[in-house]
Amino acid sequence: MSEAIECRRHIIFEGTMLKRLIMVLLSLPLATALATADPKVSAKRSGDAAQQAMVGKDSIAVISYLGNEYSVRTIGFLAFGNKRDTVTVNWDLDGVAAARIAQSLKAQYAVVPVKLSAQGISALKAAPASLFGIGEESRAAHFCTVLRRETQGKPFSYYVLIVPSQSDYSNTNQIVQGIGIVYRQGIDTGYTHLHALYRVEILDGNTCKILRSDAPRGENVGFSAVLHGATREVDRSWMPEPSAVSADARLKAATRELLEQSLSALLRKMFASAQ
Repeated sequence: MSEAIECRRHIIFEGTMLKRLIMVLLSLPLATALATADPKVSAKRSGDAAQQAMVGKDSIAVISYLGNEYSVRTIGFLAFGNKRDTVTVNWDLDGVAAARIAQSLKAQYAVVPVKLSAQGISALKAAPASLFGIGEESRAAHFCTVLRRETQGKPFSYYVLIVPSQSDYSNTNQIVQGIGIVYRQGIDTGYTHLHALYRVEILDGNTCKILRSDAPRGENVGFSAVLHGATREVDRSWMPEPSAVSADARLKAATRELLEQSLSALLRKMFASAQ
């Protein structure tokens, strides 16, 4: 009796395994067809990482020309105390900006950093101004002409352009520009701020229309703002001699951090409203 039961169990087990095997074999042609038809799978099989990244994603060319100039400013309590120096640093701020953008947007977009030629930088700096929307079309057309030449005519869904900007300092008539540090003398004390003054322009790669143009905001806004842009207050000991800026590791690290953090916050706002 026990042998008959055991034999029956063995037959049921073998029948179940046979059914599973038949189902697997029948599903193979469909799975193969789906894998062949899916471009993501095809790209993966080809081993072409760049192609795989582009599948199903809008592409973005990132162009930064913040440059390698660092501003060191002193704004005196009286006019004769004003001092302005611009020094060259080898901190790869453009690379830092492009890397931050790629990190922030890589989940939704295929991001391609583009390094500008010297001619491209000069051409972008010569872009016509736009005020309250007047002249925006000619400015956008100029950008696109330069960017398409710099990207060798490759098609991109968007261009993200990072350009240096400027701001007036508090209630003075002094202008602060680009990336740097500024010290404001006072009667009893002073104020020292790192600053990253720039704008981000998002252009449609097909129509050349400027979709968004915006700048980061500091901790204070409106009339209470010291600078209209990304800033960080530091103590007086941070203010360097111009000749010592390039080798100042603390200043370099803090400046790069300010740029990265402000870019991350700005991109979240700009791309959320650009969709």
